[in-house]
Amino acid sequence: MLRTIAERNAGLISPSGLEKLVCTERAWALHLDKQQDMEKIHKSPINSLDLDPVEARYLLSGASNQVIAIHDLQNTSGRPTYTSVVVSSLDRQSRHAHKYSVETVMWYPQDTGMFTSSSFDKTLKVWDTNTVVPVETVKFQGKVYCHHMSQVSTTHCLIAVGTSTAEITMVDLKSGACSHVLRGHKNAVYTLSWSPINEYTIVSGSADSKALVWDVRMAKSCILTLDQHNGNTAVCGSASVHTAHNGAVNGLSFTADGLFIVTFGTDNRLRLWNVENGKNMLINYGAINNEQKKCLNIAVSSDLPSDIMFVPHNSNIDVFCIHTGARIGRLIGHYNDCNSVVYHPHHQQLYSAGNDRNILVWTPKTMNIFTYEDYLEDLGKNKKHNIKSKKPSALDLMQDTWSSDED
Repeated sequence: MLRTIAERNAGLISPSGLEKLVCTERAWALHLDKQQDMEKIHKSPINSLDLDPVEARYLLSGASNQVIAIHDLQNTSGRPTYTSVVVSSLDRQSRHAHKYSVETVMWYPQDTGMFTSSSFDKTLKVWDTNTVVPVETVKFQGKVYCHHMSQVSTTHCLIAVGTSTAEITMVDLKSGACSHVLRGHKNAVYTLSWSPINEYTIVSGSADSKALVWDVRMAKSCILTLDQHNGNTAVCGSASVHTAHNGAVNGLSFTADGLFIVTFGTDNRLRLWNVENGKNMLINYGAINNEQKKCLNIAVSSDLPSDIMFVPHNSNIDVFCIHTGARIGRLIGHYNDCNSVVYHPHHQQLYSAGNDRNILVWTPKTMNIFTYEDYLEDLGKNKKHNIKSKKPSALDLMQDTWSSDED
């Protein structure tokens, strides 16, 4: 760090370059935060988290017992140690709550006044944040495993919804109705993600082992089928032709620049794909245990020169460099399987949730040796020492104790 600052003083590194280097160093040094805690409200496994894209202040969480909560991440206590409070929640006893497990929650990209949720009760709900009342409810024929909205859309308000009927249904927020359906999968659609640079491109992962890239404007919407063997039929059997994994695809994400896709399958493998040609980049990340039969959220950094990703691995979170496959580290803290991770781009923080019903906060490990806990410990020791000690301190010996007879 000192060398980097010296190079910046010498003009060898630009201000933006220094910022990226510092952010990278912080993101590579995450550890379980001992100063920030999350108010506990969930009494069942937490399936989904989402950080609002407007202020990056409010965290949305959805659990298996139909409870949805909004957490305020800002420290308003004025103390280094604090608990992020729940500012609003929907109890399972509410008449507006989902009837079954909440699988996905997501903020409206342009405004925190609205968010969406989907559930195994075959519905997608659009909520008013202030009143926590659904303003729109869309019903489907099968279980809803996931839904996603484009963060860069300017011409449409479509929500892509993946269901157990092997279809991707496009719901128009303006009308509250289904606009069209994308057909191409042969089994349940577990995961979806819109491109961060193209508002018409979306990628889907399914239990049929396929990952498909779609253009929602085209009559033949599927424009790419990701093939793990890159078309080389000599090294694969007929069963694995045009498949992205040898198991269900239940996790995926675009990189921040929108040029690559990361997929995660129940064959315990991560794969990196070129969006332009659908080519498998053949990066070896090693084996990562994945036995989930539902959407598993992975997070990709959006503010670093070298992208890193955070992948749930049983009760741990593995951290990888996307383009090299090197494992940077492993975050250990959950007591049960981790289901969802969300990256905070402004502070290089990570939030994770899982079957242990906890939301954990991971922050960069600073170089400060003397922490707030050390300060409190030393303060307590000094108080005890002052009570037990009868010898005058150096400060007492230097004080002026002279007094006048006139006083």
